[in-house]
Amino acid sequence: MFQGGWMVKSDAGSFAVPNAVRDTWLNWGRNVGVLGFPKGAPSADPASGNYTQQFQGGVITVSGGVGRGFPKGAPSADPASGNYTQQFQGGVITVSGGVGRYP
Repeated sequence: MFQGGWMVKSDAGSFAVPNAVRDTWLNWGRNVGVLGFPKGAPSADPASGNYTQQFQGGVITVSGGVGRGFPKGAPSADPASGNYTQQFQGGVITVSGGVGRYP
């Protein structure tokens, strides 16, 4: 199903992180960044090449099976929830709850 990637192991289990998601995860600090470890396997739509994967601190959605590309604008914040979202050429990154780094 995936064109390469990593297997990542944590207390939640071992999960594949496809290359398209992995590149964004790496840029956001891997497991010690705001996203933390994956919470489950990625979901994929083979027809579109879109991937979505839930992490401890947010969700990465990549469109067309490509990396995130350049930002399409500034992050938008929701002060009530602490979430913020940023649109990229290749998808969206949402960080949930304004959480910081994971140990």
